[in-house]
Parts: sequence; C-alpha cells; structure tokens
Amino acid sequence: MESQHERTEENYHDGCAELREMIARFTDIHMPLTGQTDIANFQLPVQHPKTVLPMFSGAFADWESFCDLFTAIVDAEPRCSAATKLQYLKMCLKDSAAEFVKNISITDANYKPTWEALKARYSNPRLCLRTDLSTLKHLPKIMKVTASELRTLVDKTLQVVRALENLGRPVATWDDWLVFITVQHLDKESRKSWETHLSTKDVVSNPTLEDQSDPNLFPSLKELMEFLESRIRALNMITPIANSDKGSAMVSKFSSSKAKSFYIETKTFF
Repeated sequence: MESQHERTEENYHDGCAELREMIARFTDIHMPLTGQTDIANFQLPVQHPKTVLPMFSGAFADWESFCDLFTAIVDAEPRCSAATKLQYLKMCLKDSAAEFVKNISITDANYKPTWEALKARYSNPRLCLRTDLSTLKHLPKIMKVTASELRTLVDKTLQVVRALENLGRPVATWDDWLVFITVQHLDKESRKSWETHLSTKDVVSNPTLEDQSDPNLFPSLKELMEFLESRIRALNMITPIANSDKGSAMVSKFSSSKAKSFYIETKTFF
C-alpha cells in the first residue's frame, strides 16, 4: 500500500510540472517575469536575439542616448504590448527616474502617457548642448603621451561630436573650433608633431591667405583625427618594443652580474 509520504511526493512533483507549464504559457502570451535578470537578458515574447536593455538614473546628460536606445529596442517593437513596454520601461529606470514612475500601474493605457511624461521631463536640448560643450572643454589634458591616453581623447571627442549632431547642431561647420579645442588637450610632443605635420603639408601644397577657399589652408577635424589615429598606431608599435628592450637590458645586466660573481668566486678558489 502506498505510504502517505510517497503520495505527498508524487503530488508535489505533479504540482511543480503543472506550475511550470502554466508559467510557460503565461510568459508566451503576456509578458516576461520581472527581475534584474530580465534587464541583462532582454528577450521579446517571440524568438529574438537577447539584448541588454539600457539603464537611466535621471541624469540629463544620459537621457538622449537612453531615449534613442529604448525607442529602438522596445518602443518601436510591434510585437510587444503597451503594458509589456511599460514594464520594461520601469525595469530600465533607477534612482530619481524610477521614483518618477514608481506608483504607475502596468496597463496598456498607462504606457504612452508615462513615456511622454519622461520625455517632457528629461528632454532639454539646451541643457544637453551645454553639457556636451562643457564635456569637450573640460576633457583632461594629456601630460604624458601614451596610446591609451590619446585613444581616450579621440573617443570622447568624437562621442561629443556625435551627440551634438544628434541635437541638430551644425557641427560640419565647426571644424576650426573643434580642432582648436582638441589640440589644447594634447601633450607637448603630440602638439609639436601636429604642427610639424601641418607645416610639411603647407610646404607641399603652398596655400595662400588670398585663397581662403583652399581646403589645405585650415585643418579639418577629420584630418586631426586621422593624424591622432596614426600616432596611436605608432605608439602601439613602439610600446612593446620598448618593453622588450627594457626586459633585454635587465636580463643583460643580470647575466653580467652573475658572470662577474662567478669570476670573483673562481679567482678566490684558485
């Protein structure tokens, strides 16, 4: 006769199987379960590559990039219901931004007003412009040139330029100013190399002030970026060699010291 323990264990396993089946049906029809894991492994209700959802804390400087990513990944996705989009939106917010939507219930009707309210609160083009220009102006100056320091300067400069383009600013006409600001952050040796590069170009092209339409007269941001990329590649090639030379010198010094010690010991022995 089947014991009470065996019947209880059988009922437990049957219940677990039924519960798993119900959860699977629910997530297929409605929306994924909430949780931190969903943010790192975002997946739409149908088969779709997993994507990391963007996060937003309420910092105005981060709003434009967050808005663009969330719009592309979630808001523009036709396979998600409005309630699902609202759930994902709340999952993506933290700190002051999360407080702003904390008491909003997840329903289809609440998604669009919530999303529009967020855009109205954090979309401040003039503030974004000021933040981007301030970021560019206050980039740290390179004191000792390395490939990684130059790479950081190039990447951050281009990041600000793209942000300004997204704001609709006429960045294409700002080359003189952007070149001037970027060069101010270079180390002394890189600035010297840049001016040498321009002087060499002047000798070859022989531009004149009378012909101010000559593209060789004033350097463009593109030219500066290409120069810095070339310098980064050169530094990346030189650094391993320098390290190798340093290592060889240490080995040579160690070998010389050992040889000298051996000579003294041998002389003493005889």
